[in-house]
Amino acid sequence: MSGFSASIVRSLSFFATLCICTQASGQSGPMELIKNVLAPTSKTEDTLTVKETEKPVSLGQLRNFQTEIVRVKNTLRRRPDTTEVADFIPRVEALVAGIETTLNDREIALNLRMIGSILNFINFSERSLTKYESELGDRLNVLAKAKQSMDSIEHRLSKPKLLSDQPYQSKEFNEFLTQIASTFDATAEELKLQQIEILRFDSKVQNIRLDLQELAAQLQFESRRIADNIFSKEIPYLWHPLAARDSKHLERVLNSAIAYNSIILFRYLRVYMAETIAFIILLVVLIFWFQKTYDRILRDNKNKDIILSRTTYIPNFPKYSAALALLSLFVLFYPDPPMVIFSIGIFLVGTITGILLRKRVQKPVFITWCVFYVLFIFSILSNLFWEIVFEERHLIMFFSISGIVVGLIYILRLKAYTKELPKYFVYISWAYVAIEFCSLVFNTLGRLSLSKMLSITATVGLMQAISLIIFVMIVKEFIYLQIELRNQKNSDPTSSNDYVKLKIKTLKVFSLLAVGLWLYFFLKNLSLLELVIEEVSLFLEKPRSLLYAKFSFGTIFTFFLTLYFATFLANNLAYFSEIRDRKFHHNRNKRFGSQVLLLRLAIIALGFFIALAAAGIPIDRITIVLGALSVGIGFGLQTIINNLVSGVILAFERPIQIGDTIDSGPDQGVVKEIGIRASKIKNWDGAEVIIPNGNLLANRLTNWTLSDKKRRVELTIGVAYNSEIDLVTELIQNALVSDGILKFPSPLVLFQNMNESSLDFRVLFWVSDFEIWIAVRDQAMRAIYHSLKENGIEIPFPQRDLHIKSFQREAIQPLADLDEIKESKTNNTESSKE
Repeated sequence: MSGFSASIVRSLSFFATLCICTQASGQSGPMELIKNVLAPTSKTEDTLTVKETEKPVSLGQLRNFQTEIVRVKNTLRRRPDTTEVADFIPRVEALVAGIETTLNDREIALNLRMIGSILNFINFSERSLTKYESELGDRLNVLAKAKQSMDSIEHRLSKPKLLSDQPYQSKEFNEFLTQIASTFDATAEELKLQQIEILRFDSKVQNIRLDLQELAAQLQFESRRIADNIFSKEIPYLWHPLAARDSKHLERVLNSAIAYNSIILFRYLRVYMAETIAFIILLVVLIFWFQKTYDRILRDNKNKDIILSRTTYIPNFPKYSAALALLSLFVLFYPDPPMVIFSIGIFLVGTITGILLRKRVQKPVFITWCVFYVLFIFSILSNLFWEIVFEERHLIMFFSISGIVVGLIYILRLKAYTKELPKYFVYISWAYVAIEFCSLVFNTLGRLSLSKMLSITATVGLMQAISLIIFVMIVKEFIYLQIELRNQKNSDPTSSNDYVKLKIKTLKVFSLLAVGLWLYFFLKNLSLLELVIEEVSLFLEKPRSLLYAKFSFGTIFTFFLTLYFATFLANNLAYFSEIRDRKFHHNRNKRFGSQVLLLRLAIIALGFFIALAAAGIPIDRITIVLGALSVGIGFGLQTIINNLVSGVILAFERPIQIGDTIDSGPDQGVVKEIGIRASKIKNWDGAEVIIPNGNLLANRLTNWTLSDKKRRVELTIGVAYNSEIDLVTELIQNALVSDGILKFPSPLVLFQNMNESSLDFRVLFWVSDFEIWIAVRDQAMRAIYHSLKENGIEIPFPQRDLHIKSFQREAIQPLADLDEIKESKTNNTESSKE
């Protein structure tokens, strides 16, 4: 855009602003506002006029005018603070001028990172401009209303007319009128000055916005040009000599990089000061929380050795672990961060990662890490250069070769020395080596920009991969320690099986988050993030149609993603409640039990409606689906709906809870889960049996632990007929004195039956816990047996005498033939030996 056309646009912008202010003040056009604002106001003591047909102003009306003028003066006193916008405008103007100078300088070779940083600066500068425009526009509306009030007062006042009227010739009236006229003049002058000032700021803001839009269009064009020529040769091949450059070129590039990055850094932090303060506060709170968690585990938990043996990073470095956990997510706090913010965050994450690895890996691996860390620092610093520096060619080549060597050594030593990183990290290391090799090849062929981009991406990507893997482990450890803290009143730590399941669930969720963050950083370094986001957005938002239905993949994706998160939350809520219920297995009232089912249903239902709202699906279409579903229920889904409704009834009536021991038909076991459609019990053989909820309500159900966990045990003891009954009763009573047997109700020993071979006694006693009744019965039977044996009481068993009246000779003959055969074989063997 030429300078002449830009001037026209700025003039039109200023004219449009005046039009808006004119409409707000009720005037007929912009020229009237210009005359009222810029021309002197005719409100001196000798020139105020009014129509002759109007009645003279009364004293009461003068007091109303005075009140209105005071209200306008108070409005003018509450003038907005324009210090921020006054400071913002020259800074942005200077930076825009510098960037335009850089773009017009043909000797400066731009890179995509420089363009991306400038576009980021333009984006958050436009957000600031939007805020300033809103504030200035609101102030202009307020001033327009004040000027409308002042114009109304001026229209009614007529000092010469008032002074000539006899009824108003009193001295007090004239003094009061003179005072109002003086106040009116001063207030009108202040109003005019404020309007001019606000209009001047608004005009400058509009001009800066136009400059930024023009600059953004030019940068986007330059970005597309560089992207199209990314594979083009920029410098001669490695075996050709490179033209000598001015020695001051590198110094100038370095100084300009420092200057531009400093301006963008401070400007960005100033705009997002609230986010920065919140980030720092959250970091301090998280560090304190991690340290407090570790201290409580170390001080209060009896099983601290078992618990801490399952963790790696938090016990050794609680503060650094907290810092890494939050810094890995810094991009979630800063929208669209520029490269300088991005580089600072990556540097802090990489440095803390090295501290955490110091005591977790062997010395040879850590030495290799230190070498890689040097390559990482070089990549970050090189990434902040705004221009292509051809002097970097040999340095980039050296670091590419070093990266290949370090990557290969790292792969070999990882297999031998450490198990802290997952197995797939070897493949990430191989990818790093491959990208560094491609960087070396492109550097040799004169594609310096592409070579540098690949080298930086490979190094920063590998560092991010290591950091995010450790980040997932830290989050897993922290969740596990929080569960142990909540269960520290119990004597046992979380079981090994629960720990493995918790680890798997945590790793799945946060591994997915880590992969997303890694892709973000990877595309950011390749300067492809905006392109990928734009292409994906176009694909998801493109309207599509199937028959008469119109949809987009974005709405479908949003719908299923929301449902997935709702289902995920509901399932994990059930899992953690199961762990908690198992800790309180002895107290049924403290368990969540079937109440979790209601909460799961509520979460899934709420997630479904949120998914509908997020996807923009109208309710009338849902009614059609529900109508079709009701038809399906009538034809073939009765059983499923019956089970769903039965699950809700189980949740409300609570005939069973998670952890109860039940009998349902032939199945007996402990309730592990009360699902929406079916419930799960674990039988005594270790198998998990799935029982539909409808069967639990329709069939007979025995709950051994509904009101309490007591159980009565019954034994039948038989003794010989020559035994003394009272002695046997006393011995059995004494044998039933045990810790596991309840004293109330007291054990009973009843003489029940005189059998054909024994005298039978019926023994009844109660145990306190259903889970131990088999062990208590075993102890009781052993004690009864030893007591009876020591006192000579015989326990009879069935005996049978066999009387053989006759034996057939035909049955004896085959046995005799068998003996002859064996004897002949023995003789043949002896003869063969001779």
